[in-house]
Amino acid sequence: MMITERYGSNDSQVGDLYLPKGQSVGLVCLFHGGFWRMPYDRKQMSPISEDLATSGYGVWNIEYRRVDESDWNWKDTTSDAVLSINHVQELRKKYPSISKVEVVVAGHSAGGHLAILLSSEPLLVSPKRFIGLAPILDLEIAYSNLKVKRFVEDFIGGSPQEYSERYSKISPYEKLKDPAKQTVFHGERDEDVPARLNIRYVETARKMSSDFEYYEIAECEHMDFIDSSSKAYGEFKSKLGSIFT
Repeated sequence: MMITERYGSNDSQVGDLYLPKGQSVGLVCLFHGGFWRMPYDRKQMSPISEDLATSGYGVWNIEYRRVDESDWNWKDTTSDAVLSINHVQELRKKYPSISKVEVVVAGHSAGGHLAILLSSEPLLVSPKRFIGLAPILDLEIAYSNLKVKRFVEDFIGGSPQEYSERYSKISPYEKLKDPAKQTVFHGERDEDVPARLNIRYVETARKMSSDFEYYEIAECEHMDFIDSSSKAYGEFKSKLGSIFT
């Protein structure tokens, strides 16, 4: 069963809640990718949301305000990420099958940036794990990559030199404090967001916590994580199973 729910008054402050038959094993909150911009939306995550619900999970597939929307502000996207996770409290009250289950926050690509960033934000719920699937975790280094640069620039508004305060507020690397509840997956063959862009983040996180997890998957490309038939998605789903047992 899928129900669309609002967590705010803006058209994009909405999500699809997938409920399994019977009691949920856990609640997986998903953020889609697309370099934080239109026209990419939560439909990217619908196939894996359906698969997870069939496997017994509740899924909160989240939309958020993106670059190119009218009146969009650089703060809106990350603000919506926080609001949408805090709204889980209301969803728990409304739907008994997810009322007492643990929560995991996960995201793909730019959505992985949001998922990992949330581990350093004050939230009204306490997720058990934050998972990035081919995420963008170091916005300054991502800005230096010719393929990714223009998307980071559009999202932040300019370069790290021009907007150092903005980068410090919404780059997971700049906000890295306690990575103990983080898991990051990346594809060896990812050409859209190459794994090397996160090297500084991964090395720093490993030094800070032995509970930080990083997996680089062989033969894996960027979009494999949202393909329910792929090995990469299977690895992610297996990880969820270990978290919720």
